[in-house]
Amino acid sequence: MGHLNLSCTLRFVWSEVFKNDDAFLAHLVNPPVGAYLEVHAGLCDGDSSIEFYGTVGD
Repeated sequence: MGHLNLSCTLRFVWSEVFKNDDAFLAHLVNPPVGAYLEVHAGLCDGDSSIEFYGTVGD
C-alpha cells in the first residue's frame, strides 16, 4: 500500500504486511522485487530507506 505524504508532497511511503516470516523472506528473493528496487533507486531524487518491523526469522 502506498500513499502520498501530505506534509511533504515530494515524499512517498510504501507499506507492506506479510502473513509470516516465510512469506516475507520469499518476497525478498523474488527476482521482480530486486529488479524494482534497482530501477527505483534511479528514480529517487534523494535518499531512500527500507525499514523492517517485527520478526524476520532466526
